[in-house]
Amino acid sequence: MASDFASRQSPDGRSSTPAAGKYRPVTATERNWARAAAIFLGSLAVFGAIYAIEMDLGRWNRDIRLVRDPAQASMHFLGISHFLVAVLYSVTSKRMRSVRSWARFGLMLGVGALLCVGYARLYAASALAAGICFFTYFLVHDLRDQVFFYFSNGDAPEAGDPPGLARVLGWCPFLVTGALAAVAIPAVLLGLPVGGPLRPQVSSFPAWFLWPLAVLPAPLVTIVAMRLSRVWRRGGFGTVSGFVRANRPILLVFAATALNLLLGAFLGWGAHGIVIMHVVTWYVFIMTQFARRPPAARPPRGWRWVRDTPTGFNLLHVGSVLLLIAAGAVWAYGFRNDPSLTPLWVLLNGDNFRYWTILHVTVSFGSR
Repeated sequence: MASDFASRQSPDGRSSTPAAGKYRPVTATERNWARAAAIFLGSLAVFGAIYAIEMDLGRWNRDIRLVRDPAQASMHFLGISHFLVAVLYSVTSKRMRSVRSWARFGLMLGVGALLCVGYARLYAASALAAGICFFTYFLVHDLRDQVFFYFSNGDAPEAGDPPGLARVLGWCPFLVTGALAAVAIPAVLLGLPVGGPLRPQVSSFPAWFLWPLAVLPAPLVTIVAMRLSRVWRRGGFGTVSGFVRANRPILLVFAATALNLLLGAFLGWGAHGIVIMHVVTWYVFIMTQFARRPPAARPPRGWRWVRDTPTGFNLLHVGSVLLLIAAGAVWAYGFRNDPSLTPLWVLLNGDNFRYWTILHVTVSFGSR
């Protein structure tokens, strides 16, 4: 989906970026994030209402409910719809008309399958450690896409070195998550007080696996930091304060993502909020790209109408969410979420969502 919409920024295919000044007006990146946040909160309210009704009806066992908890249900139904739409857009795009593109797609799908196997084994040993790895992997994917939105919206400053800026911002997620890992992993393995609660979760792993894992993040983060330092100097980005002012929109998105994680820890949606915001931010981005496109000389028909018009896209995206919710209701209320109904179990079981996500994220890394 990313490559399909990257060229739809203006009639001539290029973005027009306002000069980076000290007092920049609100940008498309910031407006889109605010709209996505409104949809995010609305989805929590909708699934929260369903959850309250189910609990009032005495469905206290989560295995017979449609909504396990509001954040998880919002993440699941919106996320599965997002994944399915992404696959449809990807396999029907022009770039998939070559054998090379299909080979890359198959390779990344295979890598994703291997990661799913690794995740399953890690989860069997430590659900907490597996969850941390999963959301870290997804966070890198999300922040990478946010950088893509920033450039596609035309909000990145034109002055300086755009390719260098893209590299700096693109590596920021790896640098931040790597720095966190370089601190957190040794704290857990060495039994420091801050890592005490996690220590029992990893005690079953052999020492030959744990100690390289503890040592590896620090040199990797150092290498990334040194590389970014060279790119910074070559790109002539100037002072840190000037860089922050010029790139306020994307840095605010990074900060809002961190705030989402913090609020999730206190308000109950946990790291699920990162996935929900990612999905709805993609939706808002695509809808704004539709609004910026010039009207077609001849209205598209058939699948092209679905792909290339906002009405068709909404029919596909919103329609798939409603169909998934309807299927989930039938499965929960009619069959008590019976896992023997394999198609419904594969799509709707909450524990399977992370495998869908790992496949989606891995394939996306090969698409751009």
